Amino acid sequence: MKFFFNLLFVILIVSGCNKSTAPPNTISTDTTLFAGTAGGGVYRSIDKGSTWLQINNGIPGTKIRINAFAVNGTTIFAGTGSAGVFQSIDNGNTWTESSTGFPNTSILSMAANDSAIFAGTSIGEILRSSNIGNQWAAKTAGLPTVPITSIATAGTTIFAGTNIGVYRSDDDGNSWTQFSTGLPKSGIFALLYTGAIIYAGTDSGVYASITNGVTWHASGVNLSKLQVNALIISGTAIFAGTNGKGIYRSIDNGSTWVQRDSGLTDMYVDAFAVGGARIFTGTSGGGGIDLSKDNGDTWVGTNTGLTDPHIFALIFKLQ
Repeated sequence: MKFFFNLLFVILIVSGCNKSTAPPNTISTDTTLFAGTAGGGVYRSIDKGSTWLQINNGIPGTKIRINAFAVNGTTIFAGTGSAGVFQSIDNGNTWTESSTGFPNTSILSMAANDSAIFAGTSIGEILRSSNIGNQWAAKTAGLPTVPITSIATAGTTIFAGTNIGVYRSDDDGNSWTQFSTGLPKSGIFALLYTGAIIYAGTDSGVYASITNGVTWHASGVNLSKLQVNALIISGTAIFAGTNGKGIYRSIDNGSTWVQRDSGLTDMYVDAFAVGGARIFTGTSGGGGIDLSKDNGDTWVGTNTGLTDPHIFALIFKLQ
């Protein structure tokens, strides 16, 4: 169910990120939650995921695919499957095209840091905006012409996942170098930076690096044959969303993983978001959005108002 070449991710991976010191898609309180779907565009919940409202005013088309989000301050950005980037400054009530100069671009991944917003495209470009989406520039020096399926930020160090490994930029995206020693020859569908460790979701499980991406090692043998589409951290637990095998959780920095999908409505997990004690997961096989209030031990569907249950991106935003 993954969008890859013209099929998906988080890519997410990390699918989008909030501008803060917390890991992407993780905030300390429940606020507004946004969901990106396969054909229904953007949905919003202002009641902790209990109900959803479709909000596509300003995004053209009747079948709108949203692959990724990013948040910068009070502005939210949505990366579409074929129409570039759109932004909203009023909590999603209205949207305007943001990717001037790059129309009709397929955006697969997004992230933000304190200085810029980044969007990964299907043709190997990373678009960067340093003025809240008013202007974008393609940053491709050192990058291959392959889909950018995931992005993670660590200050001005940026990591990009592709179908041939991980690339790193130490100058806020201006130039890129491949750092894939130890990684399998596979796609990188998700990236998660936690401070001391960066994790990569591949089609052969989770890999980790304690050397800022220079070298990688397999993280937990029981995930070695599974495609991992999404990664997130909640407290001391790391969650991995797989392509057909549900959710796995690690409480020892990825050394071991245990399946945690009791009540999960769909085993194709493509997105996560954490708000306080609530963990949300977006599934792409038609199960919609699930919620856990007990650190992933049990899940329950929360889809009232969600008319497109194929979810590819989730993100929280402070109002």
